[in-house]
Amino acid sequence: YSGTGFMCTDIDECSSQTHNCSMSGNCVNIKGSFSCDCWLGYTGNGYNCFDIDECDINSALHNCSNNGYCTNQIGAFRCNCSTGYQGDGYKCSDVDECQTKTHTCSRYGYCVNQPGTFRCFCRDGYTGTGHNCSDIDECSSDLHNCSVTGNCMNSQ
Repeated sequence: YSGTGFMCTDIDECSSQTHNCSMSGNCVNIKGSFSCDCWLGYTGNGYNCFDIDECDINSALHNCSNNGYCTNQIGAFRCNCSTGYQGDGYKCSDVDECQTKTHTCSRYGYCVNQPGTFRCFCRDGYTGTGHNCSDIDECSSDLHNCSVTGNCMNSQ
């Protein structure tokens, strides 16, 4: 308070910047004093405020998708979808790389969609990783079922 003792007025420590609240907090003027509290996304006593890591492994403070991930930001957090998923980070759905033709399977292979990814396999008559497939020459490897009196011709 300030004044003559007969007539006193409250000093607003918040407006006059004479408070000692945290830079990450709020000053609230009350009659004859002030109080401090921390901003949303911070914790502390108002005089000392610290960022809350909403993304901490033990934290249930974020609502990011199970198919996404949380990134802590000062006073907040952000959700993003993991690779192979699409959405806003709060809801993430699988991207079907086979359907969208964004897979890397060989033209002699085929694609099988899986949650968040895909797998490649070689078609019958081909061998390899599915990403790279080469023809199996059944004639030279005696894997054919041609007659002994017939001719074996390898085809792709």
